[in-house]
Amino acid sequence: MVGDMPYKNTHDISDIASGTKISNHKPPLLLERIYANLENTVTSFQRPLNYHLDRWLNNGIFLCNFYFTQTIADPLPYHYHLLWESFINNLVQYISNDHPDVFMLFGSKAITLRKSINETKSSVVEVPYPIYEYKEFKKSKCFCKACELTCELGFTIKW
Repeated sequence: MVGDMPYKNTHDISDIASGTKISNHKPPLLLERIYANLENTVTSFQRPLNYHLDRWLNNGIFLCNFYFTQTIADPLPYHYHLLWESFINNLVQYISNDHPDVFMLFGSKAITLRKSINETKSSVVEVPYPIYEYKEFKKSKCFCKACELTCELGFTIKW
């Protein structure tokens, strides 16, 4: 899963992209909308007790974003993501060349990574961004599509 929005608040930042600190009692809006979509479309999904997403990592779900730990309130210039762009492109290219994967690209910035993905080995699900394109995201059934594509590769996603 690759996204393109920084954290809204400093207290949300954790060591896992899109996740939050274990001590947080409420998920960031992005994660809340992802969970709501999963609850509505994937019958086996159970909302975790925390919002750290370590369970996803342990199940082989890789999470990444273009901003790493920058918050919206940080005084860094908007082009900050350019510092990470070549790294993320190379990382995605390496992963997709190494073995089959399903990439979920959240939002227009993440969708630009598609050119770096070896689609002869891997699959791509383009996802409307859950914050800015919520109505489209809500109807997208992107997690069902990711589950189907993962099954075609011989794996199972445990959300």
